[in-house]
Amino acid sequence: MLSRLKERSLSSPYLLLTGLSLAIRLLTASLVVVLSSLLTPFDTSAVLASSSYKLAPFLTWDATFFFSIAEHSYTFEQQLAFGPALPALIRTGGHLVAFLACSSDPTPSIAHMVIGGTALAILAGTAATLALYRLTLSIFPTHPSFAFLSSLLFLLPPSPITLNAVPYTEPFFALTSFVGMEAAMRAKPRYLVAAAILGVGTLFRPQGIVIGVGLFGWRLLLVETRARGPFEISRALRNLPRFLFFTAISFLPFALYQYYAYTAFCTNATSPRPWCSNTLPMSYSWIQAHYWNVGFLNYYTPSQIPNFLFAAPPLLLTFFSLKSFYSHNPTLLSPATSSPTTTSVCLMRIHGS
Repeated sequence: MLSRLKERSLSSPYLLLTGLSLAIRLLTASLVVVLSSLLTPFDTSAVLASSSYKLAPFLTWDATFFFSIAEHSYTFEQQLAFGPALPALIRTGGHLVAFLACSSDPTPSIAHMVIGGTALAILAGTAATLALYRLTLSIFPTHPSFAFLSSLLFLLPPSPITLNAVPYTEPFFALTSFVGMEAAMRAKPRYLVAAAILGVGTLFRPQGIVIGVGLFGWRLLLVETRARGPFEISRALRNLPRFLFFTAISFLPFALYQYYAYTAFCTNATSPRPWCSNTLPMSYSWIQAHYWNVGFLNYYTPSQIPNFLFAAPPLLLTFFSLKSFYSHNPTLLSPATSSPTTTSVCLMRIHGS
């Protein structure tokens, strides 16, 4: 069976990955509905949006905010912590489902938005799986089996519900991240396209800013600088304006969203909130700290030990994988001797193909 799977992965990888992705995501969504009807949910916030037990698992935790924004736009300050891209897609999906259902109501119902949002999340997750295969293959073009294995592992995340089953930001953010990276990793890099796509990703999750800084910093300040010889500060400085430009493009959508938040909640407010008077009036960081106690090391408390134990297996796997890789390739730790080509060759040597 494994040999047949390997043959199929080489002959028709996109078709096989599409089928596996859709099957796993539909199965996960079905299990979520079944289990939620048999077990009492820890989070009961779904009752605020719908009384249907079939819809409940799709409306809990952060999804409560996504669907509230999709239905009523931004009405409360704490909603600003959630970017506008997913609520807009949920509402668009709801309109499409309502149209297909011949609904006479111009406003999509919660049920319509759940169905439409879930369908879009499943499609985005499947597209992200294919994008990861394409990204990995662009880096290791002679090792399609390695690219296929990477995509298979992506289908088995530590948190399958948020990535595979419900309308969360994870599948959309993964899609924009992989597609943006692939655009920047081509033989003829398309940095402007990559920056624009990563910028869209920041409207799903602000962490996309970090990806833009890291990706363009690595490509422009390290890879292209070392392409003509050992690393030199002078060559890196010549690429600095390009790095700043493309990083700014990837940051721009998030900055525009923060400007919207400021105009909506600060300019005409009778009692402006504290973040409105900050030197850099960004709502996101202040709201995360004020409502969810997000801050440096704030999460590290004894009550979170069970969550650390849940996260331990993938973290340990990542740690030992990196340890094994760099123990086999110590020269890669030196920027003067490493390059993308040597990294690819060494990784393939460990992979054994």
